[in-house]
Amino acid sequence: MRVLQGFSVGGEFTGSVAYLVETAPDKRRGLAGSIANIGATVGMLLASGVATATAMLANSAEVQSWAWRIPFLFGGIIATAGYVLRRRLRDAGYTPKMSARTSLPLRAAIVEAPGAMLCAILFTSGYGIVNYLTMVFLPTYAATFGGVAEGQALQANTAAQALALFVVPLAAWLTDRAVRRRTLLIIAFAAEFVVAWSGIALAWRGGIAGVWTAQLGFAFLLALIMAAEPATLAELFRSEFRLSGYSVSFNLGIGLAGGTAPMVATALIVATGNDMAPAWYLMLGSAVAAGAAFLMVDRSAQPLR
Repeated sequence: MRVLQGFSVGGEFTGSVAYLVETAPDKRRGLAGSIANIGATVGMLLASGVATATAMLANSAEVQSWAWRIPFLFGGIIATAGYVLRRRLRDAGYTPKMSARTSLPLRAAIVEAPGAMLCAILFTSGYGIVNYLTMVFLPTYAATFGGVAEGQALQANTAAQALALFVVPLAAWLTDRAVRRRTLLIIAFAAEFVVAWSGIALAWRGGIAGVWTAQLGFAFLLALIMAAEPATLAELFRSEFRLSGYSVSFNLGIGLAGGTAPMVATALIVATGNDMAPAWYLMLGSAVAAGAAFLMVDRSAQPLR
């Protein structure tokens, strides 16, 4: 079931971004693309809130018996609403021309835009490592190695998600008005590289105050990335193979490098005997993503191809 969920999210997210970017005016593509990440963040916060409410309103036996179905019921209602909404969406407004070399969009992306594909895969690999280590692994790390109660670490994580919800649209709006998207990505990942060691150290030995500081700081930087990444990657590819090129490169990087990041970080701790080892991996991911962003062609102010 988790694999099926992964395939679903992998297709839904990039398809949503491509549609949002293609239907937005040129000077609003950053904000439009970021809506996909805003929606994902709202979804995670809503899921956390419903799960928490279920656990508070029902005892353990009731949760095991029947109450666990309540969050899934709400999820089904939201999915149905999403389906109805999608049926009413307007068309993007044009029909992409097929490549002269091949009628398969993915093959066209590989043949005609290999540099963009490689940059996107490297970028999303680094992005995935940063995302999973700072927003998924950090609460577990703080509880396991920092001695902080897991509930307190998760509270900090939830607050960080809420912070990102406010920062993403503002930063995305700025990429349409004042700051080029590639520039913001490079700055954000460079800052992530600089603060990676101190952030992990705070989660390790800073107590609950350190966890909150590290989690909120990491979330702020990640929100800048979430604001600029969708439109940046969608703009890399031409319309005839945008969705295929974007989807494959994004999901390869996020799935393989990001999905395995917590496991790799834990393995590094075991192999080195150093509880700070995840900071090295976080720095590596930040450097890879910043380098890949530097090599990308910035089309922030250009008409969509």
